[in-house]
Amino acid sequence: MCGLLGFIGQSTDPVISEKLTTALFIRTESRGIDASGFYCISDFKNKNIYYHKQPVKSSIFINSDEYKSIWQNNLTAGLFHCRAASLGVGIPIINENNHPFVSNDLKKAVIHNGLISRIDYDVLRNFYECETACDSEIVLRILEQESNSFENLKIFFDNTATSAYAIAFMECTENDRTLYLFRNQERPLHILDLSQELGQIFFFSTVEILFSSLADINLNFDNLRIHEIQPHNLFAINYKDTNRINLKQFIVKSDNDETKIPMSARKINKKLSDWENKIQSTQVDITDTVMAMSNKLIENMGNLQNKLQQNVEFKKNDKVNAIFNYLRDANKKFDNLKKLWGTDEF
Repeated sequence: MCGLLGFIGQSTDPVISEKLTTALFIRTESRGIDASGFYCISDFKNKNIYYHKQPVKSSIFINSDEYKSIWQNNLTAGLFHCRAASLGVGIPIINENNHPFVSNDLKKAVIHNGLISRIDYDVLRNFYECETACDSEIVLRILEQESNSFENLKIFFDNTATSAYAIAFMECTENDRTLYLFRNQERPLHILDLSQELGQIFFFSTVEILFSSLADINLNFDNLRIHEIQPHNLFAINYKDTNRINLKQFIVKSDNDETKIPMSARKINKKLSDWENKIQSTQVDITDTVMAMSNKLIENMGNLQNKLQQNVEFKKNDKVNAIFNYLRDANKKFDNLKKLWGTDEF
């Protein structure tokens, strides 16, 4: 388990952005204490790239001169990583094994939470050369190729079926920066839209980390627009020198062709999400939709309760474990909704 966070867009209030990023970085330490690192890009005028990592936890890393110095610049994008090193994929004391992983021209960078399985890794190593012992480097080697970024992403999706991942990939040119965010069901990843408040979009691992960070620095926003990235969804967030943020969502679908060659690609359905429309117009009234979803939830929970009470054998079934895990996560989300609501009761 590792922790990811970052942002895209030049802040209209750099002091608040620094405080929020630092608070998130400290809280994300709960997901990894073996190493910390960042990859940041300055404004379009200066075109500087700042990149540093160390085998220390983030609460120590934030006191380094390298971390403090990045906030003296007008940043347009940033990736930050807290690593919990998995056994056998590169010890953190050897700093090259830590995140971010950055291309030789410094224009592309990756941070990864999860594990590229040995099965997937061994196949991919036949096509891509890695310099470190960390499995996450293979993600960069795929995505840094000179071909179209979406073609590289297709290759990654098609060859990591047994892996666990939440990934942030950044690429920059002189006139724009593009942040790609995606995950599968094994790891969490969320987006916070602060485009109206700060001119930025943030990402982070869990909602618990976000709320704790906001409380730590006593920061309140009138309308928190939070989105949980769904498994096998790809978000591409582009920021141009016109100070405009453009967000698109893509649904990743398999070809379902058992005869395909190992490096065949998956299709990406370029259908915009409802959430993208809400970024453009955040005042959409979805009360009726929420009511309908709540009523459906009540109905389903009643049916499940009856099933458990009436069928003794069902209680012994392995499916109960799946239900337990689902309800545990659902209860966590309800606790977060209470915090967002500002009350202990609905």
